[in-house]
Amino acid sequence: MNRTQLSVRLSYSLTSLFNFALSLVTLLIPLYGLHLGLSLPTIGILISIPGFFQISLRVVAGVLIDNWGEKAGLIVTFTFGTAAGVFFILAQDFYLLALAQVCMGLGRSFFWTSSQSYAGRIPGRDSVHVLGRTTSFVYVGRILGIVCGGILIDFLGYRYAFAAMLSVIILGLLLANLLPKLPRKNTTMRTSLQQMPKLLRHKSLQMAAIVCFFSATLVSLTENFYPVWFHGLGFSGTVIGLLMAARGIGSVISSFSYGYLAHLFKEEQLFQLATLVPGLLLLTLPFITSAALIVAVVVTVGVLAGVGQVLYVSMTSFYSSEEHRGMALSLVGMAYSLAYIVGPIPFSHAADRLGVATAFFLLGIIFVSIGSFARVLHHSFIPQPAIEEGHS
Repeated sequence: MNRTQLSVRLSYSLTSLFNFALSLVTLLIPLYGLHLGLSLPTIGILISIPGFFQISLRVVAGVLIDNWGEKAGLIVTFTFGTAAGVFFILAQDFYLLALAQVCMGLGRSFFWTSSQSYAGRIPGRDSVHVLGRTTSFVYVGRILGIVCGGILIDFLGYRYAFAAMLSVIILGLLLANLLPKLPRKNTTMRTSLQQMPKLLRHKSLQMAAIVCFFSATLVSLTENFYPVWFHGLGFSGTVIGLLMAARGIGSVISSFSYGYLAHLFKEEQLFQLATLVPGLLLLTLPFITSAALIVAVVVTVGVLAGVGQVLYVSMTSFYSSEEHRGMALSLVGMAYSLAYIVGPIPFSHAADRLGVATAFFLLGIIFVSIGSFARVLHHSFIPQPAIEEGHS
């Protein structure tokens, strides 16, 4: 196995391992919160905690990754993840859960920029292809984590589920230390900071941030509140895990086929596809209780969520230079963190007062409204001639 092959395989492995652990946390936080008797607004705060840290630390992470390398960022990620796993195992109330979520927020601040930048810079590989595959491995990890989490909850309990999360994170920390370093970027910390205002003014990156925000909003609310909805319908932990896995399967399908979709559709069409159609599907949730229909809707929304996930990363990579890609991904990624702040808290209050299905219905109205004007919005930031010139 040569160095490039090792880089690709370890990159995919670390992506799957971290997202295995992340999906366990995503499933466990709302269900364990309900088990402890916490209200939906309180659970919404727990879900949002990582976003508060990520929105400020992503910029710091981008600067450090551009100067120290992606490998260092991944080691930091799994170190904070290890601390989070310990606190999760010990947690029996809101405060230790919150502390664990703080550590997860710190780790996530470094993970996404590190993994995305690393995947996009592996020598001798097509970045769009590798980024698409990387997103697929995100969902492979999440599917396995969700399924295992549901089974562990039913048969062994929450402590063993959190212990499984910690074990996977420790394995990731060991593999991160074996990851080959990529060629050093031709930049300095001062240059990275000087580039920040220019990157913030870049219209194409602003559009990528908008795509990122709506993609993250869809992901954060479905992955964190689907389990609450399923729990309210009377499903067991194992069934909830399988239903959430169906969502992940949809995202794997879309991300594996993203390269084909990118040649078939324009950026603005992909953005519209990733907002309008999920919105229409969310409008149906108050009216369905059949497991078969739920699976169909969940898988389809998962497919479209995966399109948005790869689209914003692909746009950011395309419209930024290699030297400052880490900073660009961090700045655009702040929109992802923002979605975790402004999404779960108001959504949890709506769900608490109106019901989870009705809250998803209201979210659907928002997405249909945005999706209806998606192409106009995209062209206002990235005129068509500029797109054609950039791709020529």
